[in-house]
Amino acid sequence: MDSKTRLVVFGIIGGFVILLIFSLLSYFGAREQESIVPFEYDDPLVNLRAEGGLCEYGTCWANQTVQRNGVVLVNVGDGTNDVRRLSNEDLNELSNLIKGTDFRAVKSKRFFGVCPSAYDGFEYIYTFFLGEKIEIISSCEFEIDYNLPLFKKINELINQ
Repeated sequence: MDSKTRLVVFGIIGGFVILLIFSLLSYFGAREQESIVPFEYDDPLVNLRAEGGLCEYGTCWANQTVQRNGVVLVNVGDGTNDVRRLSNEDLNELSNLIKGTDFRAVKSKRFFGVCPSAYDGFEYIYTFFLGEKIEIISSCEFEIDYNLPLFKKINELINQ
C-alpha cells in the first residue's frame, strides 16, 4: 500500500472513530440530562441559582425552580436532585408577592463590591417569569434587600 492510499485509509478510519466518540458522548450526555429532570418543565414561576466557589466537581452550583403548579425542582452540581411540592397557601403567597413587587425599585441600587463568588462565596441569581417578561436579579449586579417580603418568602421556602 503506497503512502497516499495509507493516508486516505487512516483518514477514513480516524473519521469513523471521531464520529463514534461524538455519538457516544452525545448519547450519554442526553441520558444524563434526562435523569436530572424526570419530567418536562411545566411553567416556571421563579428560579434561584446559587453559584460560586469550588467543589469536587468544579464550580459549585445549585438550582431551585418553582413551577406555577407548585412543583419545586432542585438540582445540585454534585448530582443531587429533588422534587417537592409547595402548599397551595405558600404558592399563592409567592405568586402574589411576585405580582406585587416593583422590580425597578429592587434593581435601583447597583452592587459595586467584589462578588462573593470571587472568593469562594456564592452569587445568587433570581429569575422571575412574568408572562412574556423575565426579570433577572443577580446579587453581584444589584444590592438585594433581603428584608423585602418577596425575598423573605423565597428564603423561607428554600430553607424548608
